[in-house]
Amino acid sequence: MGCSSLTNVNISPIDPSTTDALECKVEGEGFYDYYWYRDGKYYGEEIDVNASYIDSSSTSVGDAWYCEAFLSVSPSAPYYVGNDGVTIEP
Repeated sequence: MGCSSLTNVNISPIDPSTTDALECKVEGEGFYDYYWYRDGKYYGEEIDVNASYIDSSSTSVGDAWYCEAFLSVSPSAPYYVGNDGVTIEP
């Protein structure tokens, strides 16, 4: 599979509230690693690196969440796919 078939990374929902789980979605086939950031700080100590979801219980109004996605080509050479960000609304 070529990496050129990858097109987009999006966090869903687009306008989340504190009752919504966040999902980092990647268009394209493959296995991905997800790196989550809350208010600019890496959130990886709290979740598994392969977790595409953030539970709603981890969010608060005003949180700025950001997800980076990498194609798991190999542990020593992940391929950067893209990123997206959202802010938690009341």
